[in-house]
Amino acid sequence: MKLNRVFLYVVVLAIVILVLSGCATRITMSYMVPATHDMSNYRSLAIATAEPYRFRPFEIPSPYIEDMSGTSPVIVYSGSRVGIEKQLASYVNEQVMKEARATSYFTLASSGVADRYLNRPSQLADQGYEAYMRVWTDDLEIDEYIYAKEETHRVPSAVDPSIFVEESALVYYIDQEVRLAFSWEIRSSRNDALLASDTYSGRTSRTTEIDLSGDAVQSAPSVLPLMRDMGSRFTSSIFSQIAPSVKNVSFSLMKNDPKNRRAEDAYEAAKDGNLVEALDTFLREWKRRDHIPSLYNAALIMEALGDRDEGIELLDEGWKDTGNVKISRLLSSMKERGALDSEAQGQL
Repeated sequence: MKLNRVFLYVVVLAIVILVLSGCATRITMSYMVPATHDMSNYRSLAIATAEPYRFRPFEIPSPYIEDMSGTSPVIVYSGSRVGIEKQLASYVNEQVMKEARATSYFTLASSGVADRYLNRPSQLADQGYEAYMRVWTDDLEIDEYIYAKEETHRVPSAVDPSIFVEESALVYYIDQEVRLAFSWEIRSSRNDALLASDTYSGRTSRTTEIDLSGDAVQSAPSVLPLMRDMGSRFTSSIFSQIAPSVKNVSFSLMKNDPKNRRAEDAYEAAKDGNLVEALDTFLREWKRRDHIPSLYNAALIMEALGDRDEGIELLDEGWKDTGNVKISRLLSSMKERGALDSEAQGQL
């Protein structure tokens, strides 16, 4: 399948990156992480337009912010505007589509296709779409109020400006808190069976000082940016659950200790990016002199060059011979990456 080839090509491109940090050479390789939900049989996906929250009459935010201090000289309009829930849904929809395309994993239906057949999902199946996705806002609460706090500042004296005196005054603030909950689900187009779902909830807040030198009637900062920030966190959490992803891991070469003069050439070769040359030298020094850093580094480079299984075999033999803790840790982590990569490959 073309998508498989593209996905694998991205992985191969990211296989080896050398990073120089001081004197240490770091080797960064990529491996695949499987999705939480195996969607390999449902990669033709129709995504419905994100559904906004529907305020009940008693939930509609007030146009004015309540003054909890009772003494604010300024009237402040709410940071919520009419239709803000629809603006949020529109933003979430854009982000969902953006995240979906970025995976290169799904074949996506054109905009509006899922909406058209949402109540007749079998017709999506007839058009070749194996699954459909819904996204919606479960809950939206906006809480805003004005409060006052007495604060002391040092100001120039009215008698002698060169002398500073302490002066207390009430400072007024707007507190804005937004609580949101989102949900998503994916269902089979053929039989409407639930394939995957999750929810996300969170809250965020902001405090803004009121400018008392300004107008007597002011507007609070819009809460839409706060809502969008939470919307972004929600949408970014979706596709790691339903599409395999690529993860990078970075290791430093083990230091040349105990010192092996012949191994120095391998460190220089690795530093210059000549991994094959470095691998040959490290292998030779391990086999000839049981040089543990050479064993560690050889296995690391094997994985970076795409020979993880050979690296695991080498480490396994070396661990049995040496019992070295660092060798054991690298062996365990390499096996774990191999298992994850193998599972992810099965989802392609």
